[in-house]
Amino acid sequence: MTQPVDFLAIRPHPDDESSATGGLLARYHAEGRRTAVITCTGGEEGEIHDPDLVYEEAFPRLAEIRERELRAACEILGVSELRLLGYRDSGMVDTEPNNHPDAFMRVDLDVAGARVAALIRDLKARGLLDDTLVIWTSEFGRTPFTEANTTARGRDHNPLGFTSWLAGAGVKPGTRFGATDELGHRAVEDPVTLYDFHATILHLLGLDHERLTFYHNGIRRRLTDVHGRVIREILA
Repeated sequence: MTQPVDFLAIRPHPDDESSATGGLLARYHAEGRRTAVITCTGGEEGEIHDPDLVYEEAFPRLAEIRERELRAACEILGVSELRLLGYRDSGMVDTEPNNHPDAFMRVDLDVAGARVAALIRDLKARGLLDDTLVIWTSEFGRTPFTEANTTARGRDHNPLGFTSWLAGAGVKPGTRFGATDELGHRAVEDPVTLYDFHATILHLLGLDHERLTFYHNGIRRRLTDVHGRVIREILA
């Protein structure tokens, strides 16, 4: 970023996923705070749902369309800075677009890991890691097998087992918790639900997930609904 920001949203693609934090971006802008959005890919392999777009004509220039839409959205939301990293959308895992040399899927893992490690070391060197919670996660995992049908090829979404990691404030360093089966398909050892994960994050932020509620449709609701336990095995 060219200047310090109060809120940074990092998204893989410039389509609807980039609007998920739209409310927060708009609120921070209204409060006079600086915000920034980083997008990794151009969304070249995204789906087209706009009835005004003809698939055969629009798909070859999908990245151009996505970037235009994203810039327009950021202007409306008052985003202070937009950064496009320029990687190519990999599409579904194990599909032909994955073989493109510029695909996001082809990012060198050693290089990517070194950058993440550098961020954590920098936070530690500045004395900020004790008060900063770093969360590396995703919406879901991918199946260990490839689909082979006419409508969806590649490795599909898999919510049954995937890896997330935490570092920093209140987290015990070097701790592994839980494991999947030998195929990486399903969590079988100390499975953690999303409610547990959220409860633990809220605890590390100093919030009791059983007491934190918001009013919706005439009732006080919890972010973890009626579930969730703090994973104390990973706490320092």
